[in-house]
Amino acid sequence: MLSIYLGFNLSGPIKSFLSFAFKVWNKLMNMSFNMLIKLPNDIDGMGNILNKVNVIFVGVATSLLVLFFVIGFCQETVNVRDEMRFDSIVKYLVRLCMAEYFTVNSKEVLTAILKCCKNFCKLLKKYFKKGNAKLSITATDKKLIEDCGFGYQILLLMIAFLVGCLLIIMAFSILYATYARMLKILLLIPFGSLAFSTMGGGGEVGRVCVSYLKYFMAIALEAVTISTALIFGSALMKFGTINLGYKAGWLVVLEHLISMLFQAAILTGTVKSAEHITREMIGH
Repeated sequence: MLSIYLGFNLSGPIKSFLSFAFKVWNKLMNMSFNMLIKLPNDIDGMGNILNKVNVIFVGVATSLLVLFFVIGFCQETVNVRDEMRFDSIVKYLVRLCMAEYFTVNSKEVLTAILKCCKNFCKLLKKYFKKGNAKLSITATDKKLIEDCGFGYQILLLMIAFLVGCLLIIMAFSILYATYARMLKILLLIPFGSLAFSTMGGGGEVGRVCVSYLKYFMAIALEAVTISTALIFGSALMKFGTINLGYKAGWLVVLEHLISMLFQAAILTGTVKSAEHITREMIGH
C-alpha cells in the first residue's frame, strides 16, 4: 500500500495499544478472580481486626440472646402452668442451646459457608487460567491491520484507543465489584452474632436470623455468579458473537472490536447486578 511504500505505517502502534489494553483486561480479570477466592483472613492484617470487632458484637449478642428468648417465650406462652410440660421445656432448651452455639461461633459458621464458595470458585478459575478466555490479537487481525491503507490505519488507531480505554474502565469496574463484595462480607460477619441471637426468640423474632442467612448466602454465592459470568463473558468477547458480514479489510478488524466492546459492556453489567441475580435464584 501507498503508506507502506512511503514508510508511514501505523500498524505497530495499533497492535501495541490493543495488546496493552488486552493485557490490562486479562490482568484485572485475574485479580478479580483472586479476590473472589479470598477469605477475610487471607487479607494481611484483616483477620486480627475482624476478630477484635467480632468479639465486641458477640458480647452484645449474648446479652440480647436472653432478652430475645424471654420475648419469644412470652409471645408463645398463654398459660405458663399449661406450657411447662416436659416436651415444651425440651423445645425451649434446645432452641436456647442452638441459639447460644451459633451466636458464639457465628464467625466460624459463616466462614465455613465462604470456604465452600471459595472452593467452587477455585474450580472455575482452573478453567479460566487455561487461556481459553483470555483476550489477544489474532494473527488474521494483525495481518489486516498491516495491509490496510494509511488513512484507514489512522481511523483504526483512534478506534483502538477508544476501545482500549473503555475496556480498561470496564475491567476496573468489575474489579471494583469484587472488592465491594469483600467489604460487604467484612460488614456482615460481625452482625452475624446479632442475627443468630434472634434464634432464641423463635417465631417472628427468629425470622430476622432467616432473613440474614438468606442475604449472607446471596453475598457468598455472588462469587460463584461472578466467576461464571467472567468465564462465559470473556469467552464470548474472544470468539465474538456479532457478525456484520464483512469478509476482508479493516472493516473485519472494526467488527471484531465492536463485538468485543459490546460483550464487555454486557459482562460488566452482569457482574454489577450479580448480587440481584443471586438473590433471585435463592428466592430472597
